[in-house]
Amino acid sequence: MIKLRATYDPQSLELYKNSNPERPIGTLIDEDALIETNEGDKILYLILKGPMLQLAEQVCRETKAIDNNRTMGARTRSSIFGLLPRNPIRHNYCRFSQHSHTERGNFHRMLELNKMVFNLYKEHFPTEATQSLVNTLEAVDRSWNIVKTPFLTMNVNFNHAIRYHRDAGNFDAYSNVLVVKKGMEGGELVFPELNLTLSQRHGAFAIFNGKKFIHGCTPLIGNGIRGSLVFYSMDQCRNCLGRQAEHERYKQVESARNRSKFSTETKDLLKRAVEQEAKRGRK
Repeated sequence: MIKLRATYDPQSLELYKNSNPERPIGTLIDEDALIETNEGDKILYLILKGPMLQLAEQVCRETKAIDNNRTMGARTRSSIFGLLPRNPIRHNYCRFSQHSHTERGNFHRMLELNKMVFNLYKEHFPTEATQSLVNTLEAVDRSWNIVKTPFLTMNVNFNHAIRYHRDAGNFDAYSNVLVVKKGMEGGELVFPELNLTLSQRHGAFAIFNGKKFIHGCTPLIGNGIRGSLVFYSMDQCRNCLGRQAEHERYKQVESARNRSKFSTETKDLLKRAVEQEAKRGRK
């Protein structure tokens, strides 16, 4: 593994708003590396082989991804596994994702990958890994954390070259991504504030401070696949009750909603009956 230094030059995200990097910039990393910045932040970059990559390949090969709308209206295909927080409009309860139920085999494969990712955190970022786990266990009911890692949600995103951004809405400052890439060119991960690019070739795995560093992917070219697997926990999950308590809450919310709906329908029926009676009286 090579070791490098990088200078952090903070910039405004407005300079890169709604854009992708056109090409790799600065130093291009395409081998196992540990990069340390002048402010002490670290980036781990590995080219994986063996069981971890094989599991990721199998998930990408077998999962039935669905179309989603992402931030700023970008389109992507993805499969989501693990915990999802409440959404008052669509699902007003915390739950395991649909893919967790319909793709049990892939769900268990993602859980195995989840543990492998955390082992890499513990090996290369032991202090951050320990604190991250403590933060998650303290913030979210442990009945949701079935593998005892800091990562409660797991995504597989397909053929999505994400625009320049900083990560937001997650517990940890550090982000991770594992790449399965076949028949595609491009998709390099660019850090303009560090004048640094990660090649993101097949088997690439990275850990970096996604909340601090602006990053984005170059455009993708080809008819193959580029799957990016990410593991994280969302801040909104702090509001989740335990799995059983969340189920009871859901039943109560649905019961109240049904009563309200019945009451509204009854009022409408009575109103129409009164109007019809009045019309008959006028005749």
